[in-house]
Amino acid sequence: MQPPDPVTFAVAGLGSGLTEAVVVNPFEVVKVSLQANRDAFKEQPSTFAKAHQIIQANGWGLSGLNKGLSATLGRHGVFNMVYFGFYFNVKNIIPANKLLRIEEHTKYGILLYEAALRIFLYMVPCSYYGLQLSSAPTNIGNDPTLEFLRKFGIGLASGTIASIINIPFDVAKSRIQGPQPVPGEIKYRTCFKTMATVYKEEG
Repeated sequence: MQPPDPVTFAVAGLGSGLTEAVVVNPFEVVKVSLQANRDAFKEQPSTFAKAHQIIQANGWGLSGLNKGLSATLGRHGVFNMVYFGFYFNVKNIIPANKLLRIEEHTKYGILLYEAALRIFLYMVPCSYYGLQLSSAPTNIGNDPTLEFLRKFGIGLASGTIASIINIPFDVAKSRIQGPQPVPGEIKYRTCFKTMATVYKEEG
């Protein structure tokens, strides 16, 4: 069976993120509205009461319970696309039983993943550092701890990269769904326009 195309994972992640955003956005609107409420806890409305207030005032549309939908689509879609696309492709590039061994000329040795070295193997003259390269099959796939660390490291890198790319959409979502700087005057409306405004005014 032929393995999936590398783009398949990214497209699947994008699709799942967009679907998730459509379902989650009304809850995000209510959550942000409640978080921005500075009244005492006993005076704050419940989640369902707040949702009812938003629907009564502005309806279900992009000014009401689905306010900021474009930014939420961008936040979830981009995050899932980058995360799943990076994770599964890198996981396939770094198989459990194919490592590259770097051995010092002393009795100690270091194991590093082949993919991590592939970038600079042909640029760094390793002999200058007293290192010797040799391929070595390993049994990491049979070691639960090493296999966990392998997947944990790839997942951590995937989440970090996805979060960095995703942050502008998250900022735009919070600005659109949160209270506006001047009451009664809408400053943040659309996703990319909000990003441009924040970048221009705040960097």
